[in-house]
Amino acid sequence: MTVYWGTGGIRGSRRIRLFALVMTMLDLKLLGAPQITLNGAPFNLRRNSIKARALLFYLAAVGALETRERLAGLFWSDWPDQKARAYLRGELHLLGDLKDRYLLDADGRLGLNLEHCHIDVRELQRVAASAAPSLEELHAVSRLVNGVFLDGLDLQLEGSSPLFVEWLIAQRDLVERQVHQILYRLAGVCAEEGRMLTAGIDACSHLLDLAPEREEVHRLKMRLLALDGQRGAALRQYDACASALMDELGVPPSAETNALYDRILAGAFDRPERVDASLSGVEATPRRAPFQAIAPPAYLAGRSQEAEQLVACLTRPGRGAVVAIVGMGGVGKTALAAAMADRLRSHFADGVLWGRVATDAPMDILQSWALAFDRDLSKITSYEARAAAMRDILSDRRALIVLDDVVAGKAIDLLLPGAACPVLVTTRDRAEVALYASEIVDLRELSAQSGIEMLAHFLGEAPVAAEQSAAEELCALLGGLPLAVEIAAQRILVSPRRDLARMVRSLRSASARLAHGISNRSVRTSFDVSWEGLPPALQRTFALTGLFDGRPFTAEAIAAICACDRDEALDHLDLLATLSMLKLADDEHYVQHRLLADFALEKLSELPDQVQMQHRFVIYYREFTQRAAGDFASLDHAWEHLLHAVAVAQQLQAWPELLALVDAASAPWFARVRFHHARQGFLAGLEAARALQDDVHSTRFAFFLGHIALRQDDYTAAQELLYTAIAGYTASGNQLRMAEALIDLADVEIELGAYAHAEATLQRAEATYTLLEQPAGVAAVRCRQASIAYDRDAYAQASELCADALRLLPPNGGEVVRSRTLRLLADIAVREQQLALAQQYTTQAQMVNATINDQTEHAAILFAQAKLAHYFGNEQEALANALQSLASYTAMGDRKATAVIYLLLCRIYKTIDDQVNLQLSAQHGRSLAAEVQDAQIEALFAQFFDPPTN
Repeated sequence: MTVYWGTGGIRGSRRIRLFALVMTMLDLKLLGAPQITLNGAPFNLRRNSIKARALLFYLAAVGALETRERLAGLFWSDWPDQKARAYLRGELHLLGDLKDRYLLDADGRLGLNLEHCHIDVRELQRVAASAAPSLEELHAVSRLVNGVFLDGLDLQLEGSSPLFVEWLIAQRDLVERQVHQILYRLAGVCAEEGRMLTAGIDACSHLLDLAPEREEVHRLKMRLLALDGQRGAALRQYDACASALMDELGVPPSAETNALYDRILAGAFDRPERVDASLSGVEATPRRAPFQAIAPPAYLAGRSQEAEQLVACLTRPGRGAVVAIVGMGGVGKTALAAAMADRLRSHFADGVLWGRVATDAPMDILQSWALAFDRDLSKITSYEARAAAMRDILSDRRALIVLDDVVAGKAIDLLLPGAACPVLVTTRDRAEVALYASEIVDLRELSAQSGIEMLAHFLGEAPVAAEQSAAEELCALLGGLPLAVEIAAQRILVSPRRDLARMVRSLRSASARLAHGISNRSVRTSFDVSWEGLPPALQRTFALTGLFDGRPFTAEAIAAICACDRDEALDHLDLLATLSMLKLADDEHYVQHRLLADFALEKLSELPDQVQMQHRFVIYYREFTQRAAGDFASLDHAWEHLLHAVAVAQQLQAWPELLALVDAASAPWFARVRFHHARQGFLAGLEAARALQDDVHSTRFAFFLGHIALRQDDYTAAQELLYTAIAGYTASGNQLRMAEALIDLADVEIELGAYAHAEATLQRAEATYTLLEQPAGVAAVRCRQASIAYDRDAYAQASELCADALRLLPPNGGEVVRSRTLRLLADIAVREQQLALAQQYTTQAQMVNATINDQTEHAAILFAQAKLAHYFGNEQEALANALQSLASYTAMGDRKATAVIYLLLCRIYKTIDDQVNLQLSAQHGRSLAAEVQDAQIEALFAQFFDPPTN
């Protein structure tokens, strides 16, 4: 159905047409757990099939017609083409109810009729691509996001459709970046237009939850809070920004952020007071009452009686009361005060003022309060005079004053506002407030039942009910302190292995002092426990964390280095976490802030057995890597540690240990394309081999380094290293390896355009492979010879050489050569304008590589698919594949390939009229081309600059 938006005679029927369109829509929600509704009701397949649904989701996300070959290869990559096509037909049969109106099938290409579909992710992409979306558009699309793109679908298909899952994960990353862009733009427009400020604040909060180090988001949130009349919260956001920058990056706020803080402090963003309408002619918006209280707790257990008592006292008519909450540290006094401030906010027309007596100077507290009412008391330097001025400001107002954490030595008499405003005080010391308080509320530890309720809130009712006795004992061991219960629950929640029973066993076996340490010190939110306060055993464990240099580590690693059992290591690490000297990074890993890691490293240097501990560190990661053989996914959290272990072994000149470590890491480095790590590791290994006069390792590592230097466009280093490797293999009689090094050398010479040298090198390699009866090796030679012919525009010769290469390859084996040859055939087909044939070759290459999952070939195939999608006009698919390929080549350090992909991205962005990304891609690509000294590629970027530059 077409909807007309013109001004002709159809205007009167526009609403009817739109209504009909909405009522007959196929609605696909892909942001979060995927859902399909048709005409407002859930859509049910003829037979439930996850692949049929995934097929529909893929077509919805791509938004273009796709060939059956592409779809069959995407979902059934492990099956022959004919079988995969048959499976595709079966799944399409299940979608038969959608055909014709919603599901299009034209000339063997499938897609969705977008006029009859509403797809949330495409709406997101439309707004993200818009140059100037309205605030309403940004807000509406932000509300569509209910989770990650196609949440959970990858887990259901990862075993049967790996290529689809790869696409999904890459698309998920792209959508996530677009969501973040939408949220940031939403907040920015809210600030510019001065409306929907709460939506902007929420957007900033979400972005900061994901990346607390983003200073520009902190600034935006400060501005929004200030515009919303929350000056105190805006100033506290500056503190949050400073803490995050120091924790995450080790830097202070920028001058821009400091300047914004000063402007907010001076009231630059405050809204004007209501003025007399008879004088101005316009009724001004009333100024929002200040609210300086901290955020209320997410859950407040067992405090209903105390809360009602406080409400009654603080809202009593007449003279303002002074009410004190008294209790021990960690019992939840501040949390209850924050909850009361939030609950009574609407009761106090002139706002809520907050002062933290233990840490803030009384003069600063008074100035903060005065600024909340647009009064500046900074020129009043006498405490008594400033207090009197503040009392005068409050004399005709009804505000709630909260004095939090009153301690000995910090008198509060001059902070009390007088008769008009009630005051809520929190303190551990009854004597400090007895003179002023008209009523004292004693806050006791939680009852057993309230503690159980709090645990159930965090962990869920079912798990707590299943371990009722353990839950009761845990609350008792923690002394009923709510913050300690919350921390214990969070530790259990983020680490499933630490169930209630195990937590109880840990606390039960500890001393009373240790239990007090958990219940009292764990509530601290910053690192304020001194080194001297740790017992010797914890001091040693903390010092050993310095070996990890601020990177996440496991209890198993600490246990191996300490030569203790895992439970003992867990107990030590968990206690350090309760003292804020560590934190849980995920279910298994602990991590330190950068400053704490530096401090731990200092303490490590003071251990008398430091060298022995460093040797154990190296041995642990060597054994860990050896155990990971065939399961490199287990190394995902250990790559940096592995490289650090190499550096430690090199520093210790522990040459045999270093050789064993590099040997163990060689396969995973190459399999996961960790070329930057591998290059550093093999250089260290080469030093060790030479120190030990180990010619075998010297030759092997030179070959590996040459191979990597070739992939990273360092052709001079690659030639030198490969010459060394060829000489070493020749001397040792290892002819097969020598031929492999010759193939790499030929690749270098081809890249340099030295075709005559490359042909001679390939002839030498072919003679060796023929002598050794290695047809796959000869096929590799033919593939390179075909590449030379292609570069010389001899496409017929190149095709014949490729055919010869494929003929020589055995049925099983040589898959990298097979994939590379098929890609070259695809390039030849493109040159000859046989795009369908090119797509067929690319699909075959993809299916071949799926059996071996070679990451270099995977990146090259993605690039080939991106080129073909661009030729066919499928720009979204082209963009997704190009960005995936770009990420892979960037990780490898292949700058030339990366520059070429940026060239393709420029063409795609130009087609979809994305000028911002077009200019960025052109700048990055031209810079990379200059780095690798490829003038031809560099010149091609000139056409994309506006205005054009040479």
